[in-house]
Amino acid sequence: NRAIQLNPEYALAYYNLGTALSDQGKLDEAIAAYRTALRLPDEQGTRGSAHTLAHNALGYALQQQGNLQEAISQYQTAIQLDPEFPQAITNLREAQRLLALRDNPLPDDREERLPSRDENPIFSLQRSIVLIITATPTGLQYGTGWVIHQEGDITLIVTNRHVVSDENTERPSDSIEIELYSQNDPEHRLRFPAQIRDITDPGDPLDLAVLEVRNLPDDIEPLPLANSPVSMDADIRIIGHPLTGTPWTLQRGYIANITAEPDQQNLQIGGTNLAVGNSGSPVIYNNEVVGLVVRISNEQAAASPERQGDTIGGFGFAYPLDVLAQHLQDWGIRF
Repeated sequence: NRAIQLNPEYALAYYNLGTALSDQGKLDEAIAAYRTALRLPDEQGTRGSAHTLAHNALGYALQQQGNLQEAISQYQTAIQLDPEFPQAITNLREAQRLLALRDNPLPDDREERLPSRDENPIFSLQRSIVLIITATPTGLQYGTGWVIHQEGDITLIVTNRHVVSDENTERPSDSIEIELYSQNDPEHRLRFPAQIRDITDPGDPLDLAVLEVRNLPDDIEPLPLANSPVSMDADIRIIGHPLTGTPWTLQRGYIANITAEPDQQNLQIGGTNLAVGNSGSPVIYNNEVVGLVVRISNEQAAASPERQGDTIGGFGFAYPLDVLAQHLQDWGIRF
């Protein structure tokens, strides 16, 4: 409000006001603020501008009110202004999913269609790797996680802190779902609510979180873990959900470097172009996990309103398994 008082023509201030109102559940007031932002001049140009952000956030507020068609139109406008705006892309996909569910509701039996191992040799790996859908005040974001431990009806999934936190406030989300791989129509793949069990502090260099999910199907199992570190130039595979591709995409690469970085992103991955959505993916060698993707080279740039150029994809960095193991054991997680 202070920024608006100082400059009533400041579009970004109205966007920020709308975001604050949306976070408080005041959707009608948020929508009014976003529409005001869109009526004002946009001094930042196109990519990452106040209008781009406002179209996306307005779409999400409308979506929460059930107005999916107008929400989709707002997301599409945001993407026209910035084709590499990750959250607008995610929001559009989720709104289209909800629209498909209106036309084709979930069947009562919620039966999953699963491939045979002959049809899909990596099916068992994909089944233990989940799509994470995290809600924030301005929309949804995708990330990857994988099953690390099970006990009774409780399944633990490891991922990155930033996958389950608002990128602007770094506040952990209280609305998270996971989706399981199957051959069902995309809108009919099973989803389950998830809770954050453990998470590192925003100032901690280790970007790590563990989710707790209950009552998953009986065939879901922890991914096998390697007993020894991966070596330089090893041929590895990564399975995740890049925004530049489709969910459960398999990508092949190699270990391009192993460094003693202070933030413990010791593995540099070459030979493949990872993207937003790959964060949290397992790094797999000989069908065993040797690391966890923590970020892509341009991920922070992609999240910035000042981003320029091709920022949605890049090469990857990963934590080696021993870094994960030490911290998970500190959290009392056995595997």
